[in-house]
Amino acid sequence: VAETTRSLFVESTVLGSLSCATVLTAPLVLRRKGLAAQVRRFEPKVLANAPVIDRHDPHQEGDGIDFLLDVFRRRVADLPAPPGVARAADCIAEAHLRHLAWCSGGRARDFVRFVRMVAERAWDHGAAVAPQEIVNDAIDERRNVMEMGLNKRHIELLIEVMQDPERLLPDDEAIEALLEQWCLLPYPNGSEWYFPHPLLTLRRVPLPPRKAGSTA
Repeated sequence: VAETTRSLFVESTVLGSLSCATVLTAPLVLRRKGLAAQVRRFEPKVLANAPVIDRHDPHQEGDGIDFLLDVFRRRVADLPAPPGVARAADCIAEAHLRHLAWCSGGRARDFVRFVRMVAERAWDHGAAVAPQEIVNDAIDERRNVMEMGLNKRHIELLIEVMQDPERLLPDDEAIEALLEQWCLLPYPNGSEWYFPHPLLTLRRVPLPPRKAGSTA
């Protein structure tokens, strides 16, 4: 992947020579290998994940959760509410929405997928408001998918990133696979930092114990 990315975005000017407005999505390795600064004919833009985790205390929510909840409210504002519910936005309780936003890792696409999964399950069960068990079922389904293929070395690297106060990437070739599979996510607030996908911290890579004196 690294060599292909270098060939397409750094060493070649073909993509940048197209005679039309062009937007391209490059692999994360463009950032991982420090190649973004070498790109010619393009202006690199970082498509960042919303920081749903606090950088200094991963037990705390990040500001990205409120952003994703605002996205949800805007998307459903014009939808009719089912009988007995004041607004369509109330079909999923705010506490559940906040947890789904956290479980999405700050990826808007995954958050929307979670909302859709919960809505479909609630519809199938005839529930106007999604109960806890439906939310848990959707989360478990995505968690199982996220855990597929992880080996012992992957888990060791995820723990290493989690335990690093700076949240930086280890110098290990296996990191590339974790980034490509979204097992490790980059966050943009302040200097770029990384953290394991929240779904993996539910079981496979548990969060470290809360620091003494911190609050929930």
